[in-house]
Order: sequence, then structure tokens, then C-alpha cells
Amino acid sequence: MKFLQFLTIGLVGMLMNQEVRANSNPKGSLYGWESLASVFDKLDRLHKAPGSDSVLIIQIGDSHSAADNISGSWRERLQLRYGNAGRGVMAPGVIYKGYAPRQMTVTQSSGWEVRTYLNNLTATHSIPFFGLSGHQLSTNQAGASLRLSANDSNRFDKVSVCALIQPDGGTFELVSDGMSAVFSLKSASTGIGCFGSDFPEPKAYVDLVAKNGPVVLTSVSTRRSTGGVALANFGVIGAQVPHFGFTDDAAIKAELNYYRPDLLVFA
Repeated sequence: MKFLQFLTIGLVGMLMNQEVRANSNPKGSLYGWESLASVFDKLDRLHKAPGSDSVLIIQIGDSHSAADNISGSWRERLQLRYGNAGRGVMAPGVIYKGYAPRQMTVTQSSGWEVRTYLNNLTATHSIPFFGLSGHQLSTNQAGASLRLSANDSNRFDKVSVCALIQPDGGTFELVSDGMSAVFSLKSASTGIGCFGSDFPEPKAYVDLVAKNGPVVLTSVSTRRSTGGVALANFGVIGAQVPHFGFTDDAAIKAELNYYRPDLLVFA
């Protein structure tokens, strides 16, 4: 654990150093340096021309990542230097008691159930379709709601939701300041579908309301169209490296193809 934390901190320092360039080839600094060239190129463009590009970083780990311990400060420093592209992708709902993500307040009504891929260790029947967050938030109750509220500097104009689509899938509605959009989760095949809604002006909150069930969420996202950096922190309490194998390949692929992160960090 300490080695991985130090590696993450070292990568944070390198990404924060605006004098480092992708073609500088600092031997011994980081193995596979060349694979990060596209990330450094984007950050370089953002430093020279604020708002000219957008970078999404996703960190995946255990309780330290879930609590946003290192990633939260990393996010704030990157956004201060390169611009704020929004809170980015998040696990769906209040994923544990005392959950308090930085830059965003998450509240939910009764009627939701939170699961992690660790439930598969004891479940009589394996629960499929865990994606990048390692969590699912599910309901069969019409009217069950989830609210994402941003602080003033993190208002957003783009909202995305990834959820389970299936033959008997339900519907949900995204609502903010009188504007709404309804999405159906009904599909001939079963898998993960991702849906988005853009707003003409930045919003301080958005409500996700289940119209009818089942509604099973795997991730949510708020972004800003102004460019900059967004950094997601995904973590499952008690997880170890082998446990990430309980995620679903098809679900991971669907979310990666939709969110298209520039960098994945495993901590």
C-alpha cells in the first residue's frame, strides 16, 4: 500500500510540473513514460491556452480512494493550474455511511440499495455488471431520487449516467431548475448503457428520479464544457487487487468507451 501511495504521489508531482514535457525522456523517473505522452500534451495545451482541451483522470482503489484522501488534493491542485472541467465521474449514490465527496454533496431518498462487487463473495447468485466504480445503486420504487449538488465553483452543464439496460428495464428522469429529460433502460439485450444531458447554463444541482423500476446505476458524472481537468475517485472499502476481477468486462468496456478517460490510476 505504501509503495502504491508513493507512486501515486510521484505521478502527481510529475503531472504538476509544467516544465516536464512528454518528449523530455527523464530516464529512471517513470517506467513506460512514453505511454503518458498524450496526457502531458493535453496538459501542456491547457497551460498555454486555458479552456482549449479537457483531461479526465480516473483513480481506482480501495477505501483510501473512496474517501478521496489523495485524489481530492490532486484534483484541486490540477484544476487550480489547468482549469476546472467539473467533478467528473462518481460512484452512484451515498456509497457508505458518512460519504462526503469533495466539491459535491450527494443525498438520496429511501428506496435505494447500494451494492459493491464484494457482495459477490457471499451472494448465492453472482451479481453481474459492476463497472468502473465497483458499485451499483438500484431501486424498484417509483419516485426514489438521488441528488447531486455542486458548490459554486463546480456548477456543471453536462450530466451523464451509466446504468443497467435490460428487457424489463425501467425509466428515470434528470431534473434541474424546471428542465428535465427522461431516459428508458428498456433494451432487447442486457448490458450497460450510458446517457447524457446538456444544459444551456451551469446548474447547481441535478435530481435523478426513478419513474418506474428496475433502475440500476453504475456511475454518474457532472462536467463543465469550459475545459480543464476532471478527476474521478473510485474505491471499494476492503478491496484488494484480485477483487477488481469481480467487475464485468462488458460493463467496464461500455463505461470506458463512453467516458474516454485520458489516464487510469490504480491505487
